Amino acid sequence: HVDKDTCVVLKSELYERSERLRKVFTASASSLKRVGSWWIAHDLLMRDLRDETQTRLIVERVETGDRVRDLPIRVEPPDEVGSGPTKPD
Repeated sequence: HVDKDTCVVLKSELYERSERLRKVFTASASSLKRVGSWWIAHDLLMRDLRDETQTRLIVERVETGDRVRDLPIRVEPPDEVGSGPTKPD
């Protein structure tokens, strides 16, 4: 499933070897933003159907070029199920 105007993948399904649907990746079309010459989804979700877990990725900013090496990357577990994204310090 690809957004026809931006060519960004909005949904992808991943299958186990048994051809059973295991994970579903979705990106919110409303979160698409133009960054330079690219379109990037800023709200993404990966759901694991077997383990009944999910991971949400919120993109707050995008850097390109030499500055990428210097960017801090922080991953935080949610305080509780359904909690919203945290803001950087």
